[in-house]
Amino acid sequence: MRFKNYFYFIALIWLISSCSASKQAENNIKSGNYDEAFDIGFEKLSKDKNDDKLVLAFKRAFDKANERDLKQIDLYKTQNNPLNLKKIYALYEALDARQYQVISLQPLYH
Repeated sequence: MRFKNYFYFIALIWLISSCSASKQAENNIKSGNYDEAFDIGFEKLSKDKNDDKLVLAFKRAFDKANERDLKQIDLYKTQNNPLNLKKIYALYEALDARQYQVISLQPLYH
């Protein structure tokens, strides 16, 4: 009997912790982990595109990650340091990869 109760308790904890991908994404956005939030959204939305809260969190993570990368690119460009060219290229590649991930999920509706 104890084992059965223990099993139900563990299953309940697991279910509660894994239910809300949108909350996980929002928490990552609040803490500045935009790429992690984007990855969570991409993983869940590739399975189910009908979660409106997750679509909004995914969009916010995408916008904030792109904004952060574009600001960093502008900063590197204003420094006029040839050593920053590899960093700029890597940031543009990250932007491009993120865009292709979004394209693969189309159509997304909210």
